[in-house]
Amino acid sequence: MAPVGEFYFAKWKQMLAIHLDGAFLTTHATLREMYKTAEAVAYLYGFSAFQRSIGAKAPYVTAKHGLIGPANVVGKEGAKDGVGADVTCPEFVRTPLVQSNESLARVRWRRRA
Repeated sequence: MAPVGEFYFAKWKQMLAIHLDGAFLTTHATLREMYKTAEAVAYLYGFSAFQRSIGAKAPYVTAKHGLIGPANVVGKEGAKDGVGADVTCPEFVRTPLVQSNESLARVRWRRRA
C-alpha cells in the first residue's frame, strides 16, 4: 500500500473490487436461501480499520467502511421477512506479521493505552 497521493488508480479499483464486489456477490448468492429460512443474518466481515484511519491503507479502509451501506440496505429490505445483515469488525490479532508492520502495531498499541 501507499499514501493516497502515491496510489495508482488501477490498484485502488482492484482493491475495492476485491472487497466490495466480493461481499456483494456472496450476499447476493445467499439471499434467496435466507428468505426461505427467515430469521437469517448475513455477516459481512469488515475490520476495525473502518472505525479509525490507518496510514497508507486508504483503499482497504474505504472498502471496509463501504460494507456498512449494503448491510444497512439488506437489513431494511429483509426486516419484514426476518432477514438481516451485520458488519462484524474484528480487531488486530498480535501476530509476527502485525508486529513486523510498524504502522499497524503503532495504531493497535497506541489505542490500547
